[in-house]
Amino acid sequence: MALPGRRLAVVLPGLRGDGGLLDRSEYEHREKPRGISRWLTTDIFSWTVLVQSAQIFFAFPLLGSALFMLLLDRNFATTLFAVEGGSPILWQHLFWFFGHPEVYILVLPPMGLISYILLRFCGRKLFGFKFVVCRRWRC
Repeated sequence: MALPGRRLAVVLPGLRGDGGLLDRSEYEHREKPRGISRWLTTDIFSWTVLVQSAQIFFAFPLLGSALFMLLLDRNFATTLFAVEGGSPILWQHLFWFFGHPEVYILVLPPMGLISYILLRFCGRKLFGFKFVVCRRWRC
């Protein structure tokens, strides 16, 4: 029998991401000045970290549930992913729902940081800021 702790340890990054999402959104809400354009004045790096946190919030619990089902298959002889009673393609689908956002989870904050640094050194505003922010949410 394999150690279940190694497979269930993937839940911890998901919990960290959930905490980061709540902390970051609360900070942005609390620290920005009051007004209707409060979210539109937030810098691009803060937006990318917020989008990353939201993607972690949805991606990691799915990976945790897929690994828990795999744990049940291997240790308790269920047939969730077996050919006899379940579907081996189910694992691929569940892993893809985690794997696709993971690419954006890794690449969004560095892209936002580079954009933020370049804009500060150039002394300009980001052209099409609303479009860029809306595009980040539709990754």
